[in-house]
Amino acid sequence: MKTGAIIRIILWAIVALLLLGVLLYFLMGGSWPFGAKTDGFGSSARTEAPAVAERPQQEQINFSDVSKLEIHWISGGVTVESTSGEGSFSEDYTGEEKYRMSWHISGDTLVIEDFSEDLSTLLNINLPSKHLTVSLPRAMEKITVVTTSADVTFSGGVETQKLDVSTVSGRVSGVLARAGEAKAETVSGRVELALGRCGNVDIGTTSGGVSVACYQDLQEAELESVSGALELTIPKGSSYTLDWDTVSGGLHDETGANGGFGSAGTVEIDAETVSGGLTIRSAAEQEMP
Repeated sequence: MKTGAIIRIILWAIVALLLLGVLLYFLMGGSWPFGAKTDGFGSSARTEAPAVAERPQQEQINFSDVSKLEIHWISGGVTVESTSGEGSFSEDYTGEEKYRMSWHISGDTLVIEDFSEDLSTLLNINLPSKHLTVSLPRAMEKITVVTTSADVTFSGGVETQKLDVSTVSGRVSGVLARAGEAKAETVSGRVELALGRCGNVDIGTTSGGVSVACYQDLQEAELESVSGALELTIPKGSSYTLDWDTVSGGLHDETGANGGFGSAGTVEIDAETVSGGLTIRSAAEQEMP
């Protein structure tokens, strides 16, 4: 097994342990780094009645000067979709005001966060699970989504030059019309993506399974897993070269050519696993979802 793969596996394990340690610290009533103190596990003490939102929060902005989207979300879900109308984003939460989403525009980047920046109980066990929906009226230069356990879903023909999604246990799934460079990283969350056009794919996971399909233009695919199974669908008519590094995972070629030759170009595949298997398919008999 390659040294780089071993290092990445160790780093993922360290990150998971650190996240668990921080969570337990705050659940036991530890101090917030900026001086405030959480209520701790099981506490419900309050000094005043909380302000309650009467309706879900929805925002509409002019996307003409926004070319990048950045989302930070903890639990619940995130949906990014395309729209023919005006761009907007909303959450389904109707509880305390302090737990509502916050957002701002920095240069050409729309940044959406699950809670306000001054929230001192960010890692308290009483945090609500919320769903965010972002409707994009235009193609993006870059879409970045970072979550802890929130699922991430794409729909409606979203287009972006760069896609970067990272999550601990959330599932990453859906369909994009175009993602020039698509990157996704998870610890245990499954990745299931269908890409109409995509030049490069980079997917890494510890135990979550991976199923990625690209229907046009795919040139390079890098897939890494410890125990999760890897499935890759390459464009119709494509051949491929494979650098396959594993301890006990099996290889299954369902293209019918075992690499073979194709008129649609050659896809360079670099795959690494410990025990997860690798399956390579051709889009010849599959249609875009």
